[in-house]
Amino acid sequence: MADRSHHDTVPVTPAEAAERRAVDWALTTSLAGAPVDEAATVRLREHLPVAPAEPVTAETTDAMLVTTSLRLPLGTLRRLQAYAEKRGTKPGTLMREWVEQMLAAAENDHPISLQDAMRALAQLPPQQAA
Repeated sequence: MADRSHHDTVPVTPAEAAERRAVDWALTTSLAGAPVDEAATVRLREHLPVAPAEPVTAETTDAMLVTTSLRLPLGTLRRLQAYAEKRGTKPGTLMREWVEQMLAAAENDHPISLQDAMRALAQLPPQQAA
């Protein structure tokens, strides 16, 4: 039996299977010297994304969202998911906002650690009810 990758053994939908076959064909088939099918080219062009109207700049690339990985303890992830659900948003959105807020604060301020802030707040006298 030929070696099969994990990718080949994972159950997929018929659409995903067709997509995999198309990718495999594209990676293993040479079209060098093949005649150009203008009608097929037009149909393909209709499905391709349109080039951006604006030139690519540092500002536009800095605004692009990219995927990253973050390892969290399971309990922390569950708390984050519950917090996000209560606010009607996604955990990834919250994490992105929190990172942006912390970076903005760090760039424009002289941040102190959370522990130092808690110690300083604990030293304040309790407020009297009005």
